[in-house]
Amino acid sequence: MTSYLPDILTFLIAAAGWFYLFNAHGAGRLVAMENTHMNARRIALRKAGGGALFALAVAFFCGLHLPDPAHHAVLFLLIWLAVFLLVGCIMILAFIDLRMTRRLHAAKSQKPS
Repeated sequence: MTSYLPDILTFLIAAAGWFYLFNAHGAGRLVAMENTHMNARRIALRKAGGGALFALAVAFFCGLHLPDPAHHAVLFLLIWLAVFLLVGCIMILAFIDLRMTRRLHAAKSQKPS
């Protein structure tokens, strides 16, 4: 029996990456609260995260379907290494965005209304 769960997960990851890659302008609504340079940086970070998510979906799909570990051990290892590196890259980008959000929140709470 074939399991479609990994393929569904891959599709959902690709859809999330596509959304962040092409709809990152939602962060542009924060321009009223933060300066233009920081807002442009946030949008670029989210687009980079979306691209990394989409690349993760492609690498994950390739890792599940392309190489046979018995015959192509190096290719199998390289694909899964790319998957783990992309997950790490996405986490780093998310933490940078979180840090920027915390700074924005701290600046807004210090500023009298």
